Amino acid sequence: MFSRLIAIAYFAGLFSLGFLDRPPRKTWEKPRFGKLYGLWADQVQSLSTIIIITDR
Repeated sequence: MFSRLIAIAYFAGLFSLGFLDRPPRKTWEKPRFGKLYGLWADQVQSLSTIIIITDR
């Protein structure tokens, strides 16, 4: 139960970061949250696999 609440919080953070990561207006302008979003996605992926293992 508690592990699923943590997973929901992580996915909510992932989706909010996804909305913040807007496409760049100019071709030379880098997206602001691209690197942070990638780190968060890796963290969510590892966390979700841990939850799948522990829920069995």
